[in-house]
Amino acid sequence: MNWTFSWATELNPVLVYSAVVSTAVLGWSIYTYLREGPRLRFAVGGNRQFVGQGNIDHQTYIMYSVVNAGTAATTLTGIGLYVYDNRWRRFRRKSAVAYVATMASASPHNFPHILEPGHAFTGLSFQTPEIVKLAREKLVYVTLSHTMAKREIFVRLGPIEVATQHRI
Repeated sequence: MNWTFSWATELNPVLVYSAVVSTAVLGWSIYTYLREGPRLRFAVGGNRQFVGQGNIDHQTYIMYSVVNAGTAATTLTGIGLYVYDNRWRRFRRKSAVAYVATMASASPHNFPHILEPGHAFTGLSFQTPEIVKLAREKLVYVTLSHTMAKREIFVRLGPIEVATQHRI
């Protein structure tokens, strides 16, 4: 038996083209399937104050910002804070203290909140001296819960430096 192969005689260019295109379409289908649903971007910051109409609110707030960059709506159900003594306890998810963040009356949104694709959520809670102290001495993580995920989204709240004077 003589087995010979020649690229010019045995390989049909139309079949090669269709194989490449179908593989690309399969890859694109997998990519779009994995990218479906809500994709939330979550940011947290301290030392926020209201300024407007010539008045400065001397109360400081922690601001939570969530943007839905995905393709489906989700319902935001709550924000919490976990305090960990060290990174090992964070890895094991063994918090020393846990808080539920309640939105301040000045907050533009409240929970539960339906977050459509392309929309944003902004929430405020009071910044207490206890939270400032914990953020400096320990690891404080803010969690966001929503209906389309089994686990919360974790974002670290960095050390909060309290401003000694107001800057505008």
